[in-house]
Amino acid sequence: MKVRQPWATALVSGQKDVENRTWRLKSTSPWVLIAASKPPPTRAMLDEYRDRLRRHYGVPAQEPDEYVVSHILGLVKIAVYSPEELPWPSVWHNPPDLAWVVEDAWEFETPVPLHADDSFQIQVKLEHRAQYRAAVAAEIRKLRAAPR
Repeated sequence: MKVRQPWATALVSGQKDVENRTWRLKSTSPWVLIAASKPPPTRAMLDEYRDRLRRHYGVPAQEPDEYVVSHILGLVKIAVYSPEELPWPSVWHNPPDLAWVVEDAWEFETPVPLHADDSFQIQVKLEHRAQYRAAVAAEIRKLRAAPR
């Protein structure tokens, strides 16, 4: 799934516990690859991100010096809840959207570049994007081998 920065990095790093969407997953797997879309974050987006970090953590959290775009950054395990079902309040949730609660987050050591002609939209399964399979599998092997 493509997500704009800084939200994409916040999801795979575990800083953001809810992604907002208006639709449910069609996949039976709760694991979703997170790709940073092409446009860099705007000043307004960064200001909102910093505000939510302060509200969530009570202090400013660390931010990267630069945000990677047009790459697969990692993967998250999600569960989808309606606003009424959300198990806890989250500064990241924007009702009335569905809350895609992040149950686990894994950030790739080396982000996988998206091909320039690939739109990598919404619910694209990896088996339909063979050009990424080997690189994503290599990153997942690194994650499994690393202590957590």
